[in-house]
Amino acid sequence: MGDILKAISSFLGVFTIEIAYNKLFKLLVDKKISAAELRKATGLSSCTFTKLRRNEPVTTSVLLKIGEYLNCDIGDICEFVYSQDASIKTKTR
Repeated sequence: MGDILKAISSFLGVFTIEIAYNKLFKLLVDKKISAAELRKATGLSSCTFTKLRRNEPVTTSVLLKIGEYLNCDIGDICEFVYSQDASIKTKTR
């Protein structure tokens, strides 16, 4: 059964979903707001902004604080990026 699943996964590929905050940084440029200004105004830590720059997941409350300050929706500051990964990660015992 495992070989069949591997073959199907190999044929279809494995899809991954990542988050990107490019929209946030573009919005900051458009509104002429620096990242430091946003960080201070929202009270977010520098570690959180590092996560944003690296497109790493942050909590919903972080996105809500940013959205409230910028007067925008979450969809205006982040987006999901779908990619197909041909490699198969399997768990061995």
